[in-house]
Amino acid sequence: MLTRGGCLVQAWGDRQYQHQTASVGKALTWVVLGAAVADGLLDPDEPIHKSWTGEDELSHPHKYLTAGHHEKLTWRHLIGRRDESLHWGGFPFEIGNRWREQRTGLQEADAVAGVPEWASCTGDPCYDCYAHTDPGTVGLYSSAGFWRLGQALTAVWGRDIKDVVQERLFDAIGIPAERWGWLTGRQVKDQKYFYPTIPDSYTYLDPPYEIDGNVVRSGPGW
Repeated sequence: MLTRGGCLVQAWGDRQYQHQTASVGKALTWVVLGAAVADGLLDPDEPIHKSWTGEDELSHPHKYLTAGHHEKLTWRHLIGRRDESLHWGGFPFEIGNRWREQRTGLQEADAVAGVPEWASCTGDPCYDCYAHTDPGTVGLYSSAGFWRLGQALTAVWGRDIKDVVQERLFDAIGIPAERWGWLTGRQVKDQKYFYPTIPDSYTYLDPPYEIDGNVVRSGPGW
């Protein structure tokens, strides 16, 4: 709608239409993390494995947050920095179709060409979803890292993190729960043509898809 001086000038569109907001979900994950810090559920500078290890839940032992580079992985590494869109957890950019094509997705910006030198690609996006280097040393835009963050936050809260966003943000600004959605990782992974022109974009969304009976919302977005 367009207003001027408190008066409605013109309004248009379908108020019931729900727009697919893609990576806005990353911002929702910020809310969940910030609320966890405020409630004393975690220290953002402590290794994540002190809160959740992923052992016997993540699909491969090398992904456990007690293994390899993950030992140094903190919440702050996974959330990124306020003044940039980069992610410092050591996770590759995307581990779907781009990873199999030996692309990071950043060539268009001339930032990084091909798969980063520090990463070893097997071509299996599920297997390759882990920290490939020491956290804090390489910054990339990484939806894969945000997926791991969503899993860890679900474990820490012990509840559906969508409900956390509703209570701490949307209730306060008058948006009822039925007015917005947040897809689960399982829902996105199973849609080969989630983006019709980019098939298999999200095959890196690895288990667990539920933690203690709570669905894992897609930290990367949607």
